[in-house]
Amino acid sequence: MLSITRKQPPIRTTLINIKKHNNRSSFGISTMRFYRLSGFRWVCYPIVSLLLLLCLPIEAAIDKKQVEARIKQLEQESVLSESRKTELSNQLEAIVAGLQQVTEFEQQAAEYRESVNRLPKLIRELEAETKRLERNPPIRLTVPADEPIEEIEQRLIRIVSQQTTLESELSMLQEQLVTEQNRPQQIRRQLWSLPRFDLPARASHGAMASGLQQNLDTIIKQWQSELEIRLVKSEKLVLEAELVRHPVLLDLIDARINLKQRILELTNHQIEDLENALANRRARDAEEFRDRAAQAEQNVANQQPVVIDLAARNLALSSELRNIVQELAQVKKHEQNLNETVQRLRDDFSATRKKIEVAGLSQAMGQILLEDRRRIAAISLTDWLNLTSERQLAEVGLKRIQYEEERRSLRNIADTIARMTKDLPHAAELHDELQFLLESRRNILDRVIESEQKRLRALSNLDYSLRQLVTLIEDYRDYISERLLWVKSARAIDFNLLAGTPEQFTRLLSLTRLQTLANAFQQLVVDNFLAVGFGVISLLVFVLKRRTLMSALANSAQPLKRLTTDSFQFTLQALLLSIVLASPLPVVMMLFALSIQSTVGGSHLITEIGVVLPPVALFLFFVQLVRQLCRENGLLRVHFKWTESNVDQIKLAMDKLLYLLIPAILFSLILIGYDFGSLTGALPHLASLFTMVLLGYCLLSTLLKQKQIQAAQADPQSPTQSSANTLGYLLLVAPLLFGLAGLSGYLYSVSMLFLQLMHTFEFTIVLALIHQLVIRWLTLASRKLAYKNALERRAAARQKAQESSTEAAGSDPWLDVEEPKIDLDAVSKGAKKLLNTGLSVAGAIGFWLIWADILPAFSILDEFTLWHYTGVENGREINHAVSLFDLGLAVFIVAITLIAAKRLPALLEFILLPYMKNSRGGLYTTRTLLQYLIVAIGLLVVLNRIGVSWTQLQWLAAALSVGIGFGLQEIVANFVSGLIILFERPIRVGDVVTVGDTDGVVTRIKIRATTIRNWDHKELLVPNKEFITSRLLNWTLSDQTTRLMITIGVAYGSDVEQAMAIVTRLAKAHSQVLSEPVPTVYFENLGDNALIINLHAYVGKSEYRLSTLSELHVAIYNALNDAQIPISYPQRDVHLDTSQPLDIRLSSAN
Repeated sequence: MLSITRKQPPIRTTLINIKKHNNRSSFGISTMRFYRLSGFRWVCYPIVSLLLLLCLPIEAAIDKKQVEARIKQLEQESVLSESRKTELSNQLEAIVAGLQQVTEFEQQAAEYRESVNRLPKLIRELEAETKRLERNPPIRLTVPADEPIEEIEQRLIRIVSQQTTLESELSMLQEQLVTEQNRPQQIRRQLWSLPRFDLPARASHGAMASGLQQNLDTIIKQWQSELEIRLVKSEKLVLEAELVRHPVLLDLIDARINLKQRILELTNHQIEDLENALANRRARDAEEFRDRAAQAEQNVANQQPVVIDLAARNLALSSELRNIVQELAQVKKHEQNLNETVQRLRDDFSATRKKIEVAGLSQAMGQILLEDRRRIAAISLTDWLNLTSERQLAEVGLKRIQYEEERRSLRNIADTIARMTKDLPHAAELHDELQFLLESRRNILDRVIESEQKRLRALSNLDYSLRQLVTLIEDYRDYISERLLWVKSARAIDFNLLAGTPEQFTRLLSLTRLQTLANAFQQLVVDNFLAVGFGVISLLVFVLKRRTLMSALANSAQPLKRLTTDSFQFTLQALLLSIVLASPLPVVMMLFALSIQSTVGGSHLITEIGVVLPPVALFLFFVQLVRQLCRENGLLRVHFKWTESNVDQIKLAMDKLLYLLIPAILFSLILIGYDFGSLTGALPHLASLFTMVLLGYCLLSTLLKQKQIQAAQADPQSPTQSSANTLGYLLLVAPLLFGLAGLSGYLYSVSMLFLQLMHTFEFTIVLALIHQLVIRWLTLASRKLAYKNALERRAAARQKAQESSTEAAGSDPWLDVEEPKIDLDAVSKGAKKLLNTGLSVAGAIGFWLIWADILPAFSILDEFTLWHYTGVENGREINHAVSLFDLGLAVFIVAITLIAAKRLPALLEFILLPYMKNSRGGLYTTRTLLQYLIVAIGLLVVLNRIGVSWTQLQWLAAALSVGIGFGLQEIVANFVSGLIILFERPIRVGDVVTVGDTDGVVTRIKIRATTIRNWDHKELLVPNKEFITSRLLNWTLSDQTTRLMITIGVAYGSDVEQAMAIVTRLAKAHSQVLSEPVPTVYFENLGDNALIINLHAYVGKSEYRLSTLSELHVAIYNALNDAQIPISYPQRDVHLDTSQPLDIRLSSAN
């Protein structure tokens, strides 16, 4: 290797010189000829290449001392300004820090390479130590019989401290193992994300710079470029060395975990020995205290009552101490069992993860995961929860406080004796006995308080361990749920499975199997006689009372024929009767399932039946309930007023579900969950396929029947019906997919998804029933209120008719103003909107809870990478992966965004409606802006989820800006104008405006245009730009009040003052004319043909303008006629030309 300290020429110059030298050199010519002509060209090629490389000058690598020398030289430079020197100095110091980072990378890589040779020896030592501990029997601790209990407790505290340290170290090692197991993928991603440089070009650039007269800026740029390359290369070196070391590191962590686990087992044995010895010693001490108390009670049998009572209390307290010690021992035992369960479950969890990492999600792993899930579900927490309940902890804490208070009262025994013997004769004779008993009681209290403290601490430890177990169970269950849905639980169907199906079916229905099933059923009846008897009696009562129930259901429909007798309680009564009629068989099935689950042991088939019956019984109940609702006098026909064709169709669909699908579901679920052992066959596959075929038949027949009904109606192609039909045909894909999945071996996945669909169906029925009940209540309330208003109006009309005879003959009926009535439609619309909103929220929560067990399974999609994108974090480019889960989540966010943009603004409008009653335009503006905001946020979240950032959209935005500037400027102008309209609000929905020669009401404000409906109910689309750039007349911008001007012409000779009084009276009497500003009447002009009178009046809202004008015109005309004030006709003067004779001719029509 050459060491060159002089300044080297540029690489390009060096290459040119080499070329010229080779052209002039005979050695180069002869060599090239030899290369072309000789048969040994493959030998000469490497030699020539090596010679050429040796001829190249080697660029001197950047050195830390060289950079530091430049820094010192820069400090002594006097030509540069201070700010420039600081800037250059900072750049050089950054280069020094980068070189230090390169050195650290190189040292770390060397350490990794060295550890590959060093760690195997350490692993062998750890494995040898573990084997030695496993070969030797555990050392059992012996506790001398005379060792004080305090020393035993101190030994136990020390060993427990060691146990805690070991558990902490073991937990850290396990976390490190999990982290290191995922480290290779991270290393590969980091290697892939490292920048890739064109190293020859970069080197050429550096060499060219070094051949010139360089200033300090050029040198710094060259150093920075070289440092960047060295950093990447050193980091790549470290990552590759870490990747080589990774298998050895995993073996080392495994060896340490095994050794720590063995040491922890030995420590647990020692703790168990000490705790047993401590429990025995406490029990022995408690028995000694009790024996002494009993002996003391016998000794004072002839003493004063106060002495006898104290001795009896001491004996009771010593008995309480014995009970506390026994309960403490039980708590310690439960804690030990719980810790063993936690450790065993943690080991199982770790083993399952390792198996999946090695074997993947195979069929065998599917069986293991199913078994693990059953074992987790079988863990009972009831006993531990009872011990660690808040009530139990509160009772123990309260007793300890009471004992401590009594112990404080016995600090001064002399004072206690004085209080006890204050009113007793011969108190001095009792002093010794009382002092002995009180000292004994104080000692017993000390032990009781100490034991209670230990029990409370043990219960707290038990509660902590229980929380650990619950967390571990949840993590384990989520881990299984994430993978179990994608694992085959059986072999895919093939000819071998089909060949074994007859034998499988014969074995399942063999006489031996049926006899075993009958015996198990008989034993079940015997063991659960009360439950079975209750079910049989309930079934008999239902059979006997069924006609009575059906008669009651029919009678509940009779009062609905008249509004005066109708009541919502009859609907509730009909619903209750329908539930009772639908319940018998599901209740019996549920009782049978509970009896099976409460029976210990039994055949696997019986156990599986007990698992399958509850969900099927619940599904059967809802199917039966819908069938009862479809009866002739049921809720759907009579109470909810559904059409006969729809009810008949629903009844037919439920019959098919009852008689075809439910038996198939029950049979297939039992076969899928039943363990056939070594007997293989395709019976579960075929049962699953048969169930899916029946489901598809039920769906298809229902859709075809619905299509026939729609064809007979007036509008069979309405948008709602079309959407429902499309959704129904899409649902037909589900049975097909489930059937194919079942044939492929995913039987457990099919059963789980189908059960969730059943629960979804049940929850949908509940929501629909609640919706119809509330609608029925609202409708009935609205009808009764309308009927009440009608009765009041009729009574008022009769009263008015009776009083009309006493009124003046000239009274004007237009002057009678009715009180405003309640708007029933508005009330009903608001209530329905609130109902739909509430049910939508409840439905979303319910569906989320139903599918919560399935949703974690979709997180496995995160392992399927679709593409990568580069992001910048902390100034560095990082490569990120976009997985299939990200893409699915993006699609889900798009759907949620669209739903939220459609529904959430309406909900907000309904919430704000009570506070913005007179601002319909304000509500519309709020709703529109909220829609824009929701769509914008959803779009940003989706783009960020799939790796599209703003930096990647900048060029597209720039290109679009150019295109917009030329071709889409009008659209953008309208869009921006629409935003200005929504924010500035020169017009609002409901405003009366005049644009050009068009008058009308603003009905919608969209992104591009605004819709105006004129008085002929013609809708005009006006570009938003017209409202901003052109003149606009808004009649209701700041005030809804508008002026009416009516011109009346009365004939000459009429009483003008009387006419003005009549017009003033009529204007003031009209209900829509405002009293402020006051209506005014002016004698405007002496016209050519009439005396002109003008009425100026004001109405509160523009929609009342035309109706008020019409009513006032009619009222004024009638009133003037009644007052015999003529309204002048137009007069015209006809002038005849008399300069010539008039030519008059008469002609006949014939």
